[in-house]
Amino acid sequence: MKAALIEAGLETALKSRDVIGQAKGVLMARRRLTAEMAFESSNTFRNTTTAS
Repeated sequence: MKAALIEAGLETALKSRDVIGQAKGVLMARRRLTAEMAFESSNTFRNTTTAS
């Protein structure tokens, strides 16, 4: 049971990583940002759109 939960969590993390990588690529291309700047920008956006 615990192994299945770990596996499911890892699968979710891998899928999220792909989406994050794609978003970073779009930001880097459109805004001419470095990878670090694009990641920070996406985190800022996420934090402002999910704030309660």
